[in-house]
Amino acid sequence: MTLTITTYSFSGDVMRLVRKVSKKRYLGKNVYESERFLLPIPSKSRDLVKPLLSLDLDISVKTEGESLVIIVKPVNTNVK
Repeated sequence: MTLTITTYSFSGDVMRLVRKVSKKRYLGKNVYESERFLLPIPSKSRDLVKPLLSLDLDISVKTEGESLVIIVKPVNTNVK
C-alpha cells in the first residue's frame, strides 16, 4: 500500500503542518532544541492511514510545482 498525501487526497479538507519545538536543558545552562513537523489527518480520512500504524514506513517528501507530495510505503521486513 502506498499513501500519497497531496492537497487533493482528502476531498478538499484544509490542513496545516504543525511545528513542535522541544527544549531540554543539559549540563546546567546548555539547551538542546529539536523540532518536529506533524501533519494531522482529517478524521474522515483516518481509515486510509490505520493499516499503516504498526508498520515500519519509508517516507519520501518532494515538491511538484507548488504542491508538497508525501509518499508513505511500508518497509519490506521479509527480506533476508
